[in-house]
Amino acid sequence: MTIEPEEYVALNQPDNESPSTVSYIQDNYENLKNKIINIGLVICAFMLLLVNITDLISGLVMINNCTEDTYTPAYFIVAGLIGAVAKSGHIVIQQNKRLPKIYQIFYPFYVFEFFWLIAGAYYYVITYPEREGCSKSTYSLAYWLIITTCISLTILIVIFCWALTMIFSLVYFKNKIVQFLAKSMRF
Repeated sequence: MTIEPEEYVALNQPDNESPSTVSYIQDNYENLKNKIINIGLVICAFMLLLVNITDLISGLVMINNCTEDTYTPAYFIVAGLIGAVAKSGHIVIQQNKRLPKIYQIFYPFYVFEFFWLIAGAYYYVITYPEREGCSKSTYSLAYWLIITTCISLTILIVIFCWALTMIFSLVYFKNKIVQFLAKSMRF
């Protein structure tokens, strides 16, 4: 990593110009906080995208195993497509600086995906032993795909709450952190 001349000058301010050093640290603090938030959101979206791609591929594989029950493969194909479109679009908008930040487009996809998961959980988890029309291994796969999706969402919610707690604590202690960094950077 190279230091540009402006950054070098800002880092090596004399002691009598410490407010500019503090403002430099505050600016970088905000940039770092925003980068951490963006990276976290992309990682979460990418993890859920992998779950949706697994749903899609599993639904396509299930087509051959279900002769009477055509709803099971269709459920996972729709879940995989809706989720993949929402997550990949979210990732593309997040990473592309030139695109406007229009996340609201994907909210209906997320709402549909949530209710679709609830319907699938009822159909494949609660009434699991009573299903017929596909092979037992297909229903077992459907059961575990739903369970895995629920576990993934739970883990991501816990990570999100932890990250939110960290961000709030960083915001709360921001001035103390900046002052400490400013004191430690004086040469």
